[in-house]
Amino acid sequence: MSALTPGWLAVAAGLMALLGGDATATPAASAGEAAATPMERADGSPTTKPSGERPPVIVISLDTLRADHVGAYGYERDTTPNLDSFARDAVLFQRAFTSGGGTLPAHMTLLTGLPPGVHGVTAQSGAVLPQGRVTLAEALGNVGYRTAGFTGAGYVRRQWGFQQGFDRFDDEGRGFEQILPKALRWLDRPDPRPPFLFLHTLDIHSDWERLPYDAPAPYRDRWVADDYSGSFDGCRDDLCASKLLAEMNQRARRGEIDLASYFTPEEVSYMRDLYDGGVAYTDARFGELMAALRERGLYEDALIVVVSDHGEEFLEHGLMLHEQIYDEIVRVPLLVKLPNDAHAGERVDALTAMMDILPTVLEVVGTETPAGVVGASLLPIVEGQSPGRSFVYVWGIPEKLRTRDWSLIRGEDTPPELYDTVRDPSEKTNVAATRPAVVHALSRQLDAIKLSQTPPHPKKNPKADLSPQVVDQLEALGYLRE
Repeated sequence: MSALTPGWLAVAAGLMALLGGDATATPAASAGEAAATPMERADGSPTTKPSGERPPVIVISLDTLRADHVGAYGYERDTTPNLDSFARDAVLFQRAFTSGGGTLPAHMTLLTGLPPGVHGVTAQSGAVLPQGRVTLAEALGNVGYRTAGFTGAGYVRRQWGFQQGFDRFDDEGRGFEQILPKALRWLDRPDPRPPFLFLHTLDIHSDWERLPYDAPAPYRDRWVADDYSGSFDGCRDDLCASKLLAEMNQRARRGEIDLASYFTPEEVSYMRDLYDGGVAYTDARFGELMAALRERGLYEDALIVVVSDHGEEFLEHGLMLHEQIYDEIVRVPLLVKLPNDAHAGERVDALTAMMDILPTVLEVVGTETPAGVVGASLLPIVEGQSPGRSFVYVWGIPEKLRTRDWSLIRGEDTPPELYDTVRDPSEKTNVAATRPAVVHALSRQLDAIKLSQTPPHPKKNPKADLSPQVVDQLEALGYLRE
């Protein structure tokens, strides 16, 4: 399916005439589109690889990592020295956005290049990825890669089809402590084929036992104030950790409580401090992984992608966790280290989407993008041959359309919200009432996008079969609530 239908182009052209910009910048790949020709670095050498010398490919998802809590993205705390060092070898995308919908659809978008409205795998649908869709693991396996995925479980499990295309898929982990030794043992197995390794860790994600964020010592308390005097210690009203925060979010949505009163400012800061401890711990283990790749002679030649599925909220818009669609949740870090550190240290300000990762990887390794993929390779942007996307659509209820200057949030039964992100990057002042023409234009584009992203025969997709153990873990993480 092509993302650029004639009707969509007409709407986009009208929108861009109103807002300024090019409606056709970086179009999505259409069905059957041929693979792009290899790009060249500044010195004239190719960025993509011929089939005989494909690079190791490693994709790492650091679940729940906010972009603005990473040093390379401007955070004042030294939470991520290893990621910051890695960024100096990589291309950093400053305006990367997740696909929306949370962990499950975002990771399926990452591994298929399809938005949630097309792949159809969401918590709401309960659907499994249709066998006819081609995953990143399948595409790389078809050109000679050995493939393995090691995940922190949660929603990134085989029950939804994440194992599709992997020679080995292990979803029995939690964080780096469990998955890193397995991944390194797999890398060390003698095999002439280049490796594709997918890693997903829940180390930053809210915890399910006592503390809402509970990194191992000494990281957990690194930024917690010595004189913290709040009464909140992870539990309240007979609930703890993720279950507590999720339940309080529900009560706040129903108007029963005000979370800004339920938690004191000191207690919110305490939770943010604990969260940063988890970020620092994850960064340390990420550094161990990069060191291990160097020891094995894999780092220099590798294509390494580091991304997150979503961020986290600390009452910036009245709730906790990651249930809303404001930028602190949907703007994510995206770092891409090209083979031999091509374009190392460069920063890209263009809008980019989660679904662009798969076609980027496949272009770098020198193979075709599967027919029907909606994402587009980021290499033309990196090489200065494209200005990037004019917008990013974030799926969900509510849903979001993000341009460089505007953020439109539209729900089913609530008035639209419009934010001028140039003057109001924190999305605090809703200007929908004073800018009706912008709301109208962006709303028309949202409607066109939804029409172009209707999944084929969604009722025929098989449903995920969840064991009681899987249900228990998802509930403990704050999911599967009525």
